[in-house]
Amino acid sequence: MEAGSFSTALVSAMADDAWQGARSRIVAVLRRCRPEAATPVSQTLAEQRTRLLEIPSASRFQAEDELHRHWQTYFLDLVQADPVAAHALSDALVTADRQQVKNIHQVGNAHESGRVYIAGSDQISTALSDHQT
Repeated sequence: MEAGSFSTALVSAMADDAWQGARSRIVAVLRRCRPEAATPVSQTLAEQRTRLLEIPSASRFQAEDELHRHWQTYFLDLVQADPVAAHALSDALVTADRQQVKNIHQVGNAHESGRVYIAGSDQISTALSDHQT
């Protein structure tokens, strides 16, 4: 994983149920790599999450983009200064991503010559009606 992936995983976790675990793992990494930064970063993360959740989910794109840029820069500085931190962050955030896995059941019906496009995360499925071959 690289700094952009770390920041994406972090910002995604901010609005998710896996947040507490992700935050705890990131702070644990900082306690090992940058002990002086662990408490201030923990507080900053909590404040940013609170502000993010106050924004309606449909309007969060800009705020999430700003957070992504902020944390990408932070993680880039961190891993450049301490390459071991990159492995620790990767382990911490990959674990967070795995905890976010959810089962989603979607049904789409296409009639006659219609098509149904169903998007789930980064995958799009196309269903043709039973009448088409």
